[in-house]
Amino acid sequence: MRQMALLETLRQFVDWDLRRKPITTAGNLTLLIGVLPWLALIATDGRRGSPTLSAPMMAAIAFDLIWFSYVGWRGWLLFQQAAARADRLYDCKGKYALPSEYADTESATKARRRRRKGS
Repeated sequence: MRQMALLETLRQFVDWDLRRKPITTAGNLTLLIGVLPWLALIATDGRRGSPTLSAPMMAAIAFDLIWFSYVGWRGWLLFQQAAARADRLYDCKGKYALPSEYADTESATKARRRRRKGS
């Protein structure tokens, strides 16, 4: 149960951070979390002049791959939700604010669904 609560908290944090406006590199906390292992390596001199991969460096790479994959996946889902919401808003209200010849248009999502069904 504790793991599920931790994962839910993590998901809520990532979603909150990705939804903030404006999204900037300096203000993006998810980017900062991905960079933290590298900052720790630099602070502790993890490289020590060696060109080989050390265990801490491999752990930092693994953490970054997992973290940025998760954040990218959540960002893609949030993007799809926002696009669907904007399309619904256009279908309900936006197209009627346009000139009359455009009032019978449909959103891109609705047109794509219609084409997939073949009607």
